[in-house]
Amino acid sequence: MTFTLGNTGSAVWSSSVAEDWSSAGVDLHLDWTRTRRPARALADALRAAIRSGQVRPGTIVPSTRALAADLGLARGTVSGVYADLAAEGY
Repeated sequence: MTFTLGNTGSAVWSSSVAEDWSSAGVDLHLDWTRTRRPARALADALRAAIRSGQVRPGTIVPSTRALAADLGLARGTVSGVYADLAAEGY
C-alpha cells in the first residue's frame, strides 16, 4: 500500500498487519485538547480515563511509540507521561 504523507506529497509504504499482532489490546479514546502543553493534556486525559474506569487495572495500554504516532507527539513526551503516571501510582 502507498499513502501520501501530509502536504509534502512524500510516499509512505505500508503493509497490512493482522489485528491480533497489536500489543495494545485496548482501543483508547482520549478527550484532550492541544491548547495546553501536550504532556500535561495527555497526562490529564489518561488520569481521567483511569478514574472513570475506561482504563482498568491490568489493562495493556498502547506502547509509547504507537501512542506518540497516533497523537502526533514525540515518543519522549509519551514516555515521560507514562513514567510520571507510574510514579504517581497509576
